[in-house]
Amino acid sequence: MAKNILFLGDGGVGKTTFIQQLLTSKHTPKYNPTLGFEVHPYHFYDNGVKKKFDIYDFAGQEVYSHKHYPLDISNVVIFYDSTSNISKNNAYARWTDIANGAKILYVCTKTDLSPGVDTENLKNISLKQDCDYNKIFKYFN
Repeated sequence: MAKNILFLGDGGVGKTTFIQQLLTSKHTPKYNPTLGFEVHPYHFYDNGVKKKFDIYDFAGQEVYSHKHYPLDISNVVIFYDSTSNISKNNAYARWTDIANGAKILYVCTKTDLSPGVDTENLKNISLKQDCDYNKIFKYFN
């Protein structure tokens, strides 16, 4: 049975881009906002054991998102943009409130565009071009 994992964060922080890179190993430079939500099945092998997830990619723009997330999800990844203080503040306030007690992992994106970010001392995951994206999913095992 697949574990459900909810991706939250402001619009444009890189949730959908992350999923596209994860599933296809390709980067799509054109930004198309998610409308409502999309579900993406994903699996990988960890020490020979198949791990399955259903990734729920929710819209970050309020106009496209829902006020309530009726899913029974206990695993949440909250993305924020290292170049935006508003995005980071929303990650630790608005999106954390929506997660409502779920196990949360914060992911800092666009660190390559913000050279002043000390990625070694972040208390979360910083996405880099050559990082092991599966470490996000291993966190929820």
